[in-house]
Amino acid sequence: SLPNLLVAGIPGSGKSMLLHSIILSLMSKDCDIYLADPKMVEFSMYEGMRSIRSVENSIEGISERIEAIRLEMESRFLLLKKYGCRNIHEFNRRDSKKRMKPIILIIDEWADIYLQDKKIERPLCFVAQKGRAAGVSVVLATQRPSAKVISGLIKANFSGRIALKTASAIDSRVILDRSGAEKILDIGTGIYIDHTTPHPIMFRSPYIESIPFELDRHGYNNGYKKPFWKKFWA
Repeated sequence: SLPNLLVAGIPGSGKSMLLHSIILSLMSKDCDIYLADPKMVEFSMYEGMRSIRSVENSIEGISERIEAIRLEMESRFLLLKKYGCRNIHEFNRRDSKKRMKPIILIIDEWADIYLQDKKIERPLCFVAQKGRAAGVSVVLATQRPSAKVISGLIKANFSGRIALKTASAIDSRVILDRSGAEKILDIGTGIYIDHTTPHPIMFRSPYIESIPFELDRHGYNNGYKKPFWKKFWA
């Protein structure tokens, strides 16, 4: 299952492209994806797409979505307890008719959300802390990797961390607990760590020239006769 993932880097480091590649790869899976986009333009093209259950833009809407996912998580735990299962994988093997889909919550611009409503951090971390057995995973992204935004509570509950290029070694330590991301030169190059990796892993994020074109090419237009971006392509 997807671990909780923290993604951070300066503007222009390739963070948005990495998030889009994660979303596009998940859309081919049997899961429910919830997107939070306070900028309103980053994830707008995914509305109504297959597997995308909602795209929240307001702080209130994002907070309500986190609470709804928490309640769903709690109801799943009750069902797991009833069936004597430790996680949804065991449950799905026992009862395919009541199959639980993995839930992925992807939040962009965490700094903007947190600075407007600091109370949102605790319920989000609660979902991240308990959600794995219930099939709930959170991807959290920010372009301001400061200690005020990426607190100790966030770091304790997000085992997977990706640092794209950072402005300083201090920012790199905030994300990875070590320096190195400040030395990255290329857009889309990142450093990944989690509790299973003894050493940091350097990788290159896939390059996507056009999100709408990729959605159309893979048939994610839900059968619409003429998606709005068709007019831009011959």
